[in-house]
Amino acid sequence: MLDANRLLVLAVVCLVASAGLATAHGNHLSVDAQLSEDGTVVVENLFLQEGGYLAIHADDDSPGAVLAHKQLGSGFTSAVAITIDEEFWSEVDDTATVWATLHRDDGDNEFEPDGDDEIFRSFGGFAGSEFTVGKHSEGRAYVVAASAYGVRQQVDGPAVTVANVSLAEPGYVVVRTVDRDYSPGEVIGRARLDAGTHRNVTVEIDESAYESLDERFRLYAMVYADDGDGEFDPEADSPVTVGGEPVGSLFDLQKTDGDDDLVNTPTTTEDSLVNTPTENETTTTDS
Repeated sequence: MLDANRLLVLAVVCLVASAGLATAHGNHLSVDAQLSEDGTVVVENLFLQEGGYLAIHADDDSPGAVLAHKQLGSGFTSAVAITIDEEFWSEVDDTATVWATLHRDDGDNEFEPDGDDEIFRSFGGFAGSEFTVGKHSEGRAYVVAASAYGVRQQVDGPAVTVANVSLAEPGYVVVRTVDRDYSPGEVIGRARLDAGTHRNVTVEIDESAYESLDERFRLYAMVYADDGDGEFDPEADSPVTVGGEPVGSLFDLQKTDGDDDLVNTPTTTEDSLVNTPTENETTTTDS
């Protein structure tokens, strides 16, 4: 179950996303709980009005010591991979809370977080979010489902696309409805996946569930572990969690009549697709 702070963050993200492109053009990012093998974490989406830096900080009840930074250009970027300081990561036993933040660039090509390259302000606060990362010995687990552009995925039938999902072990990407408190609701679709990173995964969802959804709706894509029998059972197969938080991503969608041009999920950055098996780059479906 999501804790109260996480629910508040998800609610704000959803309100910003539903407002469309106009409000989404402030400096902002979204990032969720995930597993990492080597300290590399993936920021789901971000937008910079001008060039700047993405930074990862230790948690000090607010962004603390800088653990990593990456210089980025202006505009939208999806699935941005960044590797945490090796010494810090070596001391993580199980999980760690860290912060992802966006910083201005004063133009001297030197990152100075306590100087001129301060954190951007956004919506009355700062452009950043805390998240939980867990250590896994065999791989990564994360989901990138929401559009970096703040637009809804257009669908003309009972199937959705998850842009980028990584599993540390064989399992499933599961699509669930979203309850009023922004927690995961009913399971309505799933796709079985091998360990590794997968792009543009098509997940067929229950037709009757699809018909019951409003014209505009929100779903949750989550990583599930397989109990070993190779058959999905929502009672036996469990969501992958990190510090009690599910590894997953909220995303917004809209039904079309099939004649409108579909808005494709943005292409993810190449540096987020480390060790991606070639066979996993094709669309994967599971009915």
